[in-house]
Amino acid sequence: MKNYSEAVHLALKAIFLNTSIVDTYVTFAYSYYKLGQKDKACQFIAVFRAGFTR
Repeated sequence: MKNYSEAVHLALKAIFLNTSIVDTYVTFAYSYYKLGQKDKACQFIAVFRAGFTR
């Protein structure tokens, strides 16, 4: 698939639909990492950890 920009776009739609599916955050992190935006990848890992590891 390797269309990481599209994956980010679709994951963003899922977030706006108020999903709590873990894979959405993994998609953000991995896609941003593959796009060379490691700071954004780390940001979504932090969001994931804050929201799902209580």
